[in-house]
Amino acid sequence: MNDITVPAAPSVGLSWLVRWRWLVGASSGVAIAAAQLMGWTVQLAPLLGLTSLLLVSNVALSRRQAARAPSVFAVLAFDTLLLTAFLALSGGPANPFSILYMVQTTLAAVVLGSRWTWPIVGLSVVCFGGLFLLPGEPMGGHQGHHGHYSQHLYGMFAAFAVTAAAITYLVTRIARALRVRETQLAEVRELAARAEHMAALTTLAAGAAHELGTPLGTIAIAASELAHAAEAVDPALAEDARLIREEVARCRRILDQMNTEAADVGGETLSVVEVANLLEQVVAIQPEGRRERLRLEATSGTVEVPRERTVRVLSDLVDNAFDASPEDGEVSLSALREGHTVRFVVEDGGSGMDEVVLRRAREPFFTTKAAGEGMGLGLFLAQALADRLGGRLEIDSSPGGGTTTSLHLPGATS
Repeated sequence: MNDITVPAAPSVGLSWLVRWRWLVGASSGVAIAAAQLMGWTVQLAPLLGLTSLLLVSNVALSRRQAARAPSVFAVLAFDTLLLTAFLALSGGPANPFSILYMVQTTLAAVVLGSRWTWPIVGLSVVCFGGLFLLPGEPMGGHQGHHGHYSQHLYGMFAAFAVTAAAITYLVTRIARALRVRETQLAEVRELAARAEHMAALTTLAAGAAHELGTPLGTIAIAASELAHAAEAVDPALAEDARLIREEVARCRRILDQMNTEAADVGGETLSVVEVANLLEQVVAIQPEGRRERLRLEATSGTVEVPRERTVRVLSDLVDNAFDASPEDGEVSLSALREGHTVRFVVEDGGSGMDEVVLRRAREPFFTTKAAGEGMGLGLFLAQALADRLGGRLEIDSSPGGGTTTSLHLPGATS
């Protein structure tokens, strides 16, 4: 299976964050109204202004469908500063709703990578600590809190800093592990889908060979008899009959090739072969006109692979490259050793592929060639070979820039 790359900052939807901010805004309004009804002294205008700022910003946020980590980080940082302003106007560190700092850090740990979460934790600690510097607070200009109560507030601050750091560490590790598991499951599902395609292809090939074998054989016999009978009467008709026989033979070869290539890639025994010898076999089965336009570069050493399967896959990749290149264009086939892996690279000078074609290139029977010029199995079978051997297939292409196909196969030896 390929190496797993887990994005540190995945793309996340904002709908949940928008709903949470609506809830916070509504709760703030209710709390302000309750304080007024109970006769508490509150700074009504500033608190209403902060609530309005939250709601207005959420209206703008709700118009977006999704955002990446930097945008989510900005929203959480803004909400942390907004919470600090609320607390500063309503009791400072003594306000029990200071626990909402923990919500900000936890949300960041769940949806963002550690790169973005730790700055939120640091901002929350700084903002919470800054509340103690307000006039009238324990560290401010007045002694508004004394004795055990003051110690209790300091203890709350210390406990928050330690707990926020612990939760951030644990939750980010858990979130990353879950993303790794999701990536692994996606790869397993992809492998299972390719196995299903391979099984369906095998069944189709076997059925086609069985059903078409008899009529093709009959056509071949009739064409031979027709060519023999027309030899002395109508040479042109005899030539047409020979052409029919050649095309029938071509059809039989295509069926045999499809049946062979669709067979289980695990059916051939691995063998240690010279890398240069593999490339020579690929060249040998190319039409003579293409051999002169095929540039080779082979590394020294050997590789343990299914010989015939590998030769057929590389030949298919070269065929694709020639089909995509101009009529007199060159194709490059190289084998480069990278540690215990050999990277077979096929480059062409064709028109390249756009993103839509590139996404579907590995699907079985998908081809951009004209009808009858290809079955769309080359890249699919190359991917199947890479999966079987624990390698990987890479396709680098862009419109107008040609295509580079790299088949990485392990098992290289000196």
